[in-house]
Amino acid sequence: MKVPALAGLSGLGALLLVGIALIPYGPGITPDSVHYLSAAENLRRGIGYATSVVPWDGPFPRPVVEWPPLYPLALAAVTALGGAVAGPWALNALLLAAGTWQVARLSEPASLLGALIFLVSPAVVMVHGYAWSEPLFLLLVLLSLKAQERLLAESGPARLASAAALTGLACLTRYLGVTLAVSGALTLAGRKRPLQALAYAGLSLAPLGLWLLRNQSVAGSLAGQHTASGRDLPELIREAARTLGGWIVPLDGPLPKYAALAALLALGVALFRSAGREDLPWLAFLGIYLLAVIALARAVAFDPLTTRLLAPAVPPLVVLAARRLVPGRTVLAAAVMVLLVAGPALVTAREVAYAALVTKGRGYRAAKWRETEAVRMAALRQGPFAEDGITYSDAPDVLFLYSGRPVRYLPKESAALAEMREGSIVLVGVNPTFPDLIDPTGSPLFRVERTLGRGAVLLPAGDPR
Repeated sequence: MKVPALAGLSGLGALLLVGIALIPYGPGITPDSVHYLSAAENLRRGIGYATSVVPWDGPFPRPVVEWPPLYPLALAAVTALGGAVAGPWALNALLLAAGTWQVARLSEPASLLGALIFLVSPAVVMVHGYAWSEPLFLLLVLLSLKAQERLLAESGPARLASAAALTGLACLTRYLGVTLAVSGALTLAGRKRPLQALAYAGLSLAPLGLWLLRNQSVAGSLAGQHTASGRDLPELIREAARTLGGWIVPLDGPLPKYAALAALLALGVALFRSAGREDLPWLAFLGIYLLAVIALARAVAFDPLTTRLLAPAVPPLVVLAARRLVPGRTVLAAAVMVLLVAGPALVTAREVAYAALVTKGRGYRAAKWRETEAVRMAALRQGPFAEDGITYSDAPDVLFLYSGRPVRYLPKESAALAEMREGSIVLVGVNPTFPDLIDPTGSPLFRVERTLGRGAVLLPAGDPR
């Protein structure tokens, strides 16, 4: 396909899919998203890479170490131009367009098929429907693997520097970008280039290493505190299998998903057997990334192996499938069309319709949150949000999202409440686990200033307001 045609397809697909998913509610928001937006706001104000949603007794604002900085930096730029709703929407649309264009260019001789598979993928559409770092990471995965492919084909300082720089940017977007550095180094080492493998790994991981030193300096932790997982390997494999199968068949229940996964694995074997040398970086990353997320989830309390975490497997899978769909292989062509286009398109349509018509928004932008009285008060900046002051809540990230005012987490221990001598507590009422608001003697520490449906505004017992 010609470049203008690819650009047109990319732009149309981005506007259609992201627009349907996000309008009129804006990009989906989760706890991670709130910290991204808060960090972006603090970066714009010159405060630094820190979040305004903090523990009840923690420093304010709190330096962010759980997520690397590249996506919040991009958010800081776009939200300065388009605001907290339009900015992330525009960024996701641009990233989807750029990603689709890259997939089409890398999928020759089946460029149109590659772009189509990418655009209808439930994983791709989902992550571009939220204010997450994954859309930027997917694009950097594509660019980095292409750079690795070029380096593998022809050695040279410029190609080495380009591949290392793109991998370094991926590591500064998601810490799992390290899998790109590992897979690239192993691919080079497998081609009997050990010195180049070491140089590539060192250069690509150097920016992340400096960032981790910053984290240790400002927070005493490389990437936040984590607890042991306690999950067994068979459970994690089943979870990943259900997620992957769910991308392909629009049917509930484990059996259809496992059947789809079996077909996907059969296709993977066929693609592996027909892969050429230029496909090695894509195959290596695909395998190492999937092994890494399963191993990480086995070691520490980690996110579930859902679509968000497994989405980076989509770009290499799409590129490999489209590349190896050579003319004349009609049986494989039909299998790919059914397995990677028709089924995923139905899954995507169902999920987009559910977000638009049932939940009426995604994450914290869904109707169940927007219509909560505490959230309405925060959006109108009434009550405790009318002026600067200390506010605590059982849902601080939600209230920060709608008010733009700093909010602290309500302590989980009842005894800690006795140390809170000032400020307001705003209970959204969605979290039933907040502590009893009485001291050990049974005396009330707080009084109800106003009720908010299932929630309430509480003031210290001695506060005259």
